[in-house]
Amino acid sequence: MRPKSVLWIGSADGMQSSPVAQAPGLDLVWARDAKDAFELPLASFACVVMDANAGDDRVADRLLRAGACDVLLTHDPARFPRLADLVTRREKASNATGVVGASEAMRRTLALVERAQGAQATVLLTGETGTGKEVLARAIHAGSARARAAFVALNCAAFPETLLESELFGHARGAFTGAERAKDGLFVAADGGTLFLDEIGETSMPFQVKLL
Repeated sequence: MRPKSVLWIGSADGMQSSPVAQAPGLDLVWARDAKDAFELPLASFACVVMDANAGDDRVADRLLRAGACDVLLTHDPARFPRLADLVTRREKASNATGVVGASEAMRRTLALVERAQGAQATVLLTGETGTGKEVLARAIHAGSARARAAFVALNCAAFPETLLESELFGHARGAFTGAERAKDGLFVAADGGTLFLDEIGETSMPFQVKLL
């Protein structure tokens, strides 16, 4: 299946007359009913669209548990018209960063990533080492209006605090021993893009006040 494939469950006539059929760049795969759909690799579709006559929320839940990334119901007017936009944004984030997952936890996480992509607020990512915080940070950057600018990552735990301050804020020539020339900090390097501060919790409270 190609990344933009959408599975339609329901009548063929309903599929052809729906907004999905006119959405540019979407490939449609048809299943007559939910029973046929369960025979398909549900996780390979960008999303599943279910006709009102093909099932209800209980069937949608079963599809999600069987691996579907998302299930949209044609009688849900708040969500259905945004189908093409949802698929495009999900594909952009996934292809740019390699984020893969079909579990309920990953669906909730990727939904938060999509919300963060459209925001201008500072984002805090928490989790154990190795759980993919930087991967999600890159996904947020890739799907945001800042995607054309730089993504700059810095491990705060890898620098002594005095050197970390210089890395972030820059310094003037002669500011300390060895500062032979002026240097812009990473805030300047990431201007218009994203600055990812890994292990920021390892820095002191006074330093975090300086960041604010």
